[in-house]
Amino acid sequence: MSEKARHQGGGFPVIKPVFLISLPRSGSTLLQKLLMTQRGVDSRAETWMILASLAPFSENVESYSNYSVSTMRSAHESFFVRTSARKKHLKALGVAMLDTLSQGKSGSVLLEKTPRNYLVLDEIAEAFPDGRFIVLLRDPVDILSSVMHTWSRGGFFRVPGYQVDFELGSKSISKFVNGEHQNRCIVCNYENLVDNV
Repeated sequence: MSEKARHQGGGFPVIKPVFLISLPRSGSTLLQKLLMTQRGVDSRAETWMILASLAPFSENVESYSNYSVSTMRSAHESFFVRTSARKKHLKALGVAMLDTLSQGKSGSVLLEKTPRNYLVLDEIAEAFPDGRFIVLLRDPVDILSSVMHTWSRGGFFRVPGYQVDFELGSKSISKFVNGEHQNRCIVCNYENLVDNV
Protein backbone atom coordinates (compact mmCIF):
# COMPACT_ATOMS: atom_id res chain seq x y z
CA MET A 1 0.00 0.00 0.00
CA SER A 2 1.53 3.33 -1.01
CA GLU A 3 2.17 6.19 1.39
CA LYS A 4 -0.53 8.21 -0.37
CA ALA A 5 -3.06 5.38 -0.08
CA ARG A 6 -2.26 4.92 3.62
CA HIS A 7 -3.24 8.49 4.47
CA GLN A 8 -6.50 10.29 4.27
CA GLY A 9 -7.22 14.02 4.56
CA GLY A 10 -5.34 15.71 7.37
CA GLY A 11 -2.44 13.24 7.20
CA PHE A 12 -3.90 10.65 9.57
CA PRO A 13 -2.85 7.08 8.77
CA VAL A 14 -5.57 4.78 7.50
CA ILE A 15 -3.65 1.76 8.78
CA LYS A 16 -3.50 1.75 12.58
CA PRO A 17 -0.54 -0.16 14.01
CA VAL A 18 -1.28 -2.26 17.08
CA PHE A 19 1.50 -4.13 18.86
CA LEU A 20 0.77 -7.30 20.78
CA ILE A 21 3.38 -7.34 23.54
CA SER A 22 4.11 -10.34 25.74
CA LEU A 23 6.80 -12.70 26.85
CA PRO A 24 7.25 -15.81 24.67
CA ARG A 25 4.83 -18.63 25.54
CA SER A 26 2.28 -16.21 27.02
CA GLY A 27 -0.56 -17.04 24.65
CA SER A 28 0.07 -14.26 22.14
CA THR A 29 -0.57 -16.54 19.15
CA LEU A 30 -3.99 -17.45 20.55
CA LEU A 31 -4.85 -13.78 21.12
CA GLN A 32 -3.52 -12.86 17.67
CA LYS A 33 -5.76 -15.48 16.04
CA LEU A 34 -8.77 -14.29 18.02
CA LEU A 35 -8.14 -10.67 17.05
CA MET A 36 -7.72 -11.62 13.39
CA THR A 37 -11.31 -12.91 13.36
CA GLN A 38 -12.40 -9.29 13.71
CA ARG A 39 -13.16 -7.42 10.52
CA GLY A 40 -10.38 -5.05 9.48
CA VAL A 41 -7.58 -6.68 11.51
CA ASP A 42 -4.61 -8.00 9.54
CA SER A 43 -1.50 -9.62 10.92
CA ARG A 44 1.47 -11.73 9.91
CA ALA A 45 3.46 -14.39 11.69
CA GLU A 46 6.25 -13.05 13.90
CA THR A 47 8.20 -10.78 11.56
CA TRP A 48 11.11 -9.79 13.82
CA MET A 49 11.40 -6.81 11.46
CA ILE A 50 10.64 -4.14 14.03
CA LEU A 51 12.99 -5.60 16.63
CA ALA A 52 15.81 -5.85 14.09
CA SER A 53 15.22 -2.33 12.75
CA LEU A 54 14.98 -0.61 16.13
CA ALA A 55 17.62 -2.63 18.03
CA PRO A 56 20.44 -0.12 17.32
CA PHE A 57 18.44 2.52 19.22
CA SER A 58 17.98 0.39 22.35
CA GLU A 59 20.36 -0.41 25.18
CA ASN A 60 18.23 -3.49 25.99
CA VAL A 61 19.28 -5.48 22.94
CA GLU A 62 22.37 -7.62 23.22
CA SER A 63 23.51 -9.59 20.22
CA TYR A 64 26.38 -11.64 18.99
CA SER A 65 27.73 -10.66 15.60
CA ASN A 66 30.87 -10.46 13.54
CA TYR A 67 31.19 -6.78 14.38
CA SER A 68 31.23 -4.88 17.65
CA VAL A 69 27.63 -4.15 18.56
CA SER A 70 28.68 -1.78 21.35
CA THR A 71 30.89 0.23 18.94
CA MET A 72 28.08 0.37 16.39
CA ARG A 73 25.60 1.50 19.05
CA SER A 74 28.02 4.16 20.32
CA ALA A 75 28.55 5.53 16.80
CA HIS A 76 24.81 5.39 16.18
CA GLU A 77 24.03 7.33 19.38
CA SER A 78 26.79 9.85 18.71
CA PHE A 79 25.48 10.56 15.21
CA PHE A 80 21.90 11.02 16.34
CA VAL A 81 22.84 13.16 19.34
CA ARG A 82 25.00 15.40 17.17
CA THR A 83 22.34 15.78 14.51
CA SER A 84 19.31 15.78 16.82
CA ALA A 85 17.76 13.50 14.21
CA ARG A 86 16.76 10.52 16.38
CA LYS A 87 13.03 11.32 16.54
CA LYS A 88 12.82 12.15 12.83
CA HIS A 89 14.74 8.99 11.90
CA LEU A 90 12.59 6.77 14.12
CA LYS A 91 9.38 8.19 12.63
CA ALA A 92 10.73 7.65 9.11
CA LEU A 93 11.61 4.06 10.04
CA GLY A 94 8.10 3.63 11.45
CA VAL A 95 6.49 4.83 8.19
CA ALA A 96 8.74 2.55 6.11
CA MET A 97 8.09 -0.48 8.33
CA LEU A 98 4.33 0.12 8.39
CA ASP A 99 4.34 0.42 4.60
CA THR A 100 6.31 -2.83 4.25
CA LEU A 101 4.24 -4.77 6.79
CA SER A 102 0.95 -3.63 5.26
CA GLN A 103 1.86 -4.83 1.74
CA GLY A 104 -0.90 -7.10 0.50
CA LYS A 105 -3.08 -6.39 3.53
CA SER A 106 -6.45 -4.70 3.34
CA GLY A 107 -7.42 -4.14 6.98
CA SER A 108 -7.54 -0.87 8.83
CA VAL A 109 -5.59 -2.35 11.78
CA LEU A 110 -2.20 -3.97 11.38
CA LEU A 111 -1.43 -6.21 14.34
CA GLU A 112 2.29 -6.90 14.91
CA LYS A 113 3.21 -9.78 17.19
CA THR A 114 6.84 -10.59 17.91
CA PRO A 115 7.24 -11.36 21.62
CA ARG A 116 10.75 -10.00 21.99
CA ASN A 117 9.59 -6.60 20.78
CA TYR A 118 9.50 -5.86 24.52
CA LEU A 119 13.23 -5.13 24.10
CA VAL A 120 12.43 -2.02 22.03
CA LEU A 121 9.13 -0.78 23.49
CA ASP A 122 10.17 2.85 23.93
CA GLU A 123 11.59 2.89 20.42
CA ILE A 124 8.38 1.40 18.99
CA ALA A 125 6.36 4.08 20.80
CA GLU A 126 8.59 6.75 19.27
CA ALA A 127 8.64 5.26 15.75
CA PHE A 128 4.86 4.72 15.74
CA PRO A 129 3.34 7.72 17.57
CA ASP A 130 -0.18 6.58 16.61
CA GLY A 131 0.50 2.98 17.62
CA ARG A 132 -1.40 1.19 20.36
CA PHE A 133 -0.29 -1.70 22.52
CA ILE A 134 -2.09 -4.80 23.74
CA VAL A 135 -0.06 -6.25 26.59
CA LEU A 136 -0.71 -9.88 27.41
CA LEU A 137 0.40 -11.07 30.84
CA ARG A 138 0.65 -14.67 32.04
CA ASP A 139 1.79 -16.30 35.28
CA PRO A 140 5.61 -16.70 34.95
CA VAL A 141 5.44 -20.25 36.37
CA ASP A 142 3.07 -21.20 33.55
CA ILE A 143 5.36 -19.53 31.01
CA LEU A 144 8.33 -21.52 32.31
CA SER A 145 6.30 -24.71 32.21
CA SER A 146 5.28 -23.98 28.61
CA VAL A 147 8.90 -23.28 27.60
CA MET A 148 10.02 -26.53 29.21
CA HIS A 149 7.30 -28.65 27.61
CA THR A 150 7.33 -26.99 24.20
CA TRP A 151 11.02 -26.41 23.53
CA SER A 152 12.97 -28.35 26.16
CA ARG A 153 11.39 -31.79 26.07
CA GLY A 154 10.09 -31.34 29.60
CA GLY A 155 13.48 -30.38 31.07
CA PHE A 156 15.68 -27.34 31.56
CA PHE A 157 17.83 -28.01 28.46
CA ARG A 158 16.87 -24.85 26.49
CA VAL A 159 15.52 -22.74 29.35
CA PRO A 160 18.73 -20.65 29.70
CA GLY A 161 18.05 -19.26 26.21
CA TYR A 162 14.90 -17.67 27.65
CA GLN A 163 16.59 -16.17 30.70
CA VAL A 164 16.41 -12.71 29.11
CA ASP A 165 12.62 -13.02 28.99
CA PHE A 166 12.32 -13.65 32.70
CA GLU A 167 14.96 -11.13 33.76
CA LEU A 168 14.53 -8.24 31.36
CA GLY A 169 11.19 -8.92 29.67
CA SER A 170 8.98 -8.67 32.72
CA LYS A 171 10.74 -5.50 33.90
CA SER A 172 10.58 -3.86 30.46
CA ILE A 173 6.88 -4.60 30.03
CA SER A 174 6.01 -3.45 33.57
CA LYS A 175 8.00 -0.22 33.17
CA PHE A 176 6.32 0.48 29.82
CA VAL A 177 2.71 -0.09 30.92
CA ASN A 178 3.25 2.02 34.04
CA GLY A 179 5.21 4.78 32.30
CA GLU A 180 4.50 7.65 29.94
CA HIS A 181 2.80 5.42 27.35
CA GLN A 182 0.31 3.74 29.69
CA ASN A 183 -2.59 5.57 28.01
CA ARG A 184 -1.69 3.73 24.78
CA CYS A 185 -1.84 0.29 26.42
CA ILE A 186 -4.56 -2.24 27.05
CA VAL A 187 -3.46 -4.92 29.49
CA CYS A 188 -5.06 -8.35 29.53
CA ASN A 189 -4.38 -11.58 31.35
CA TYR A 190 -3.93 -14.94 29.63
CA GLU A 191 -5.82 -16.86 32.33
CA ASN A 192 -8.84 -14.55 31.96
CA LEU A 193 -8.60 -14.81 28.18
CA VAL A 194 -8.79 -18.61 28.09
CA ASP A 195 -11.57 -18.64 30.69
CA ASN A 196 -13.67 -16.49 28.36
CA VAL A 197 -12.91 -18.12 25.00
